Amino acid sequence: MIIKDGIITAGFDELRPLSQPMNRRDHFHGALDIARGDGIVLSPVDGEAQGFVIFRGVEPNVQVRSWTQGEKPDILALPWREYWQDIYGAIIVIIERGTKRLHILCHFWPSRVLNHDPEFDGPFHSVYYLEERQKTRWPSHILMTDEVYVKQGQRLAPVGNAGFSTGPHVHWEVHHQADRLDEYAKRVNPAKEYL
Repeated sequence: MIIKDGIITAGFDELRPLSQPMNRRDHFHGALDIARGDGIVLSPVDGEAQGFVIFRGVEPNVQVRSWTQGEKPDILALPWREYWQDIYGAIIVIIERGTKRLHILCHFWPSRVLNHDPEFDGPFHSVYYLEERQKTRWPSHILMTDEVYVKQGQRLAPVGNAGFSTGPHVHWEVHHQADRLDEYAKRVNPAKEYL
């Protein structure tokens, strides 16, 4: 388990009500949500890890300020909308050694991943800033940590409750390869392969 004594609070194939009307359950979770336990998230695998917070902004002259269908429907995008921060909080990605699978862990408090916290000696110590200045509707601003090698069971960060979250937990999804995200139902089920 990636949280000592943690429990699975939402399964991989659970259907979610993430569209309008909210009573329709048409979104396949494609991940595990794990909560409780001792509150410290451990690395599920050996691999290269990096922490991110991604902010996306809205161009001031654009009249439409809502997500398009292909982005995030039904969520208003205010100026400097913290897209990943609002939806997933800070994220930690790990490229698994050997398989090259991509593990994405979400809902961390950005300050607990991006800042070296003397109360919690996590693996991330250097933070970088990247601004994407392409002519797009949604420019992005990224805060990221240095890339570090982590071992399975190594302490990563305290459990958070940032983003679109109903309580403190870690959202854990696994994709088959690091350079392409899988559709929800085609992702690797962590409960079957890692627990």
